[in-house]
Amino acid sequence: MTKSCTVSPREGSSSPRYVDLQLGSINSMQLTNLDFNFYLDYALNGHKYGNDNLFFQ
Repeated sequence: MTKSCTVSPREGSSSPRYVDLQLGSINSMQLTNLDFNFYLDYALNGHKYGNDNLFFQ
């Protein structure tokens, strides 16, 4: 699992997050971020998939 996380919770980008245009696209996929402690707790207590690697950035 890879997940960017911040110290404090943060709402994601509002819709639309992706717009397809004639000359390309605009992408703003900033998803909701619960906070570092939430993901750390998941990694230590909730992750039950064996020896998978977990990375935070």
